[in-house]
Amino acid sequence: VIVMDGKSDDIAYHSKYVRPYYLEDYKNPASVAEQIIDCTSTLPEKPVVLNTGDRWLLCLSEHREVLDKHVHMVIPSSTSVNTVVDKHLFQQYTRGKNYSVPNSWELSSIEQLQAIVEIMTFPVVVKPECSHYWHAEDCVSEFGYTKAFVINERQELLDLWTRLDK
Repeated sequence: VIVMDGKSDDIAYHSKYVRPYYLEDYKNPASVAEQIIDCTSTLPEKPVVLNTGDRWLLCLSEHREVLDKHVHMVIPSSTSVNTVVDKHLFQQYTRGKNYSVPNSWELSSIEQLQAIVEIMTFPVVVKPECSHYWHAEDCVSEFGYTKAFVINERQELLDLWTRLDK
């Protein structure tokens, strides 16, 4: 089993069956694809690649044509991947199907937030458009590894926005 990740302390590395392969430039999808090809090119047969997160899923999906020649992957179509990973696209999809889903807002300024905060029902869950956006070093140093914030009141939401907007 070969585990590839950009963080050498990832839990996937902690198995006696694992041969670790540290990705040097894991934030650059094209580089990741090249590194996967380099790592697997000397193997006697095509290995199976198992996805361990949204960032990797997007990378595999984006470089499917090139990677298919070197590895086996079981992932949905690029359209499906993007729809599921991107919360805005997922919201559009569910509304188009008339599914019952909670309200969602895509905001890019404090002014937009202030315009709608009074109509929000608390608690609310705050998440980025794509979860791997919060894996950037500045976000991790400020908030730790988090997927979402549960916010119980208006002022708490406004205060969080100020911290996120840095």
